[in-house]
Amino acid sequence: MCEFIRTLTKFVDVFQRRTGYAVSDNPFFNFYNAVGRKGHGNARDAARLWNEMSDGEKETYRAIAKEEKRLKRLHRNRNRENER
Repeated sequence: MCEFIRTLTKFVDVFQRRTGYAVSDNPFFNFYNAVGRKGHGNARDAARLWNEMSDGEKETYRAIAKEEKRLKRLHRNRNRENER
């Protein structure tokens, strides 16, 4: 499990560098940053593509969002401990 988390964290970093946009804890925003801004026009077009995707295709973006939530929570908890 720990190895999986390390791999996922590295994937989030690569995703952020590749797209040039910050990683979000919302799966659709990650999809939009990766695909929607590359010639697919506006958010409405990206939303149509997102809605046509299967759950399996969306799983990558959901995993990225889940990892980002975990990292934000970890960072927030560390800051709270340092304030004490």
